[in-house]
Amino acid sequence: LSMVALAALCAGCSGYSAEPLQLREGVCNLAVPVFDNTTFWHDFEFELTDAVVQEVRARTNYRLVKTDQAELILRGRIIDFTRPVLAKDERDVVTEGSVLVTVEITVEERATGKALVKKTLKENEAFVLTRGESEVSARAEAFEDLAENIVNLLEKDW
Repeated sequence: LSMVALAALCAGCSGYSAEPLQLREGVCNLAVPVFDNTTFWHDFEFELTDAVVQEVRARTNYRLVKTDQAELILRGRIIDFTRPVLAKDERDVVTEGSVLVTVEITVEERATGKALVKKTLKENEAFVLTRGESEVSARAEAFEDLAENIVNLLEKDW
């Protein structure tokens, strides 16, 4: 067997990646339902869920499955999204600002319904128009950073 094939066999469901996570032993199937969103900002739940799914795929060997087939369910809820303004130009256009996103995360065992992890996470990303940044790019960066922190919660510390 080649070294790559051997590494793949040994990794199994243990979660080999560039930044290996110590995942819960014996758990291979994970569901990530679309996050809830209690803010009035529409569709952000889809963007954040997509970022989390991409991060799970990149950093774990969990098989993403439907909720009724999962051993673990990673649930999320966006509970706050604010856009603090740091500076405006003479036309009242925001030239510097930030986005602040707050999410509640729960990792639960499907079989028992027991919550293994319950956390509230916040992420703040600034943007400056003169650097080619925007509120949209800051939001995408905040969601990517949150996704990384959410996937870190899958480590077996619980």
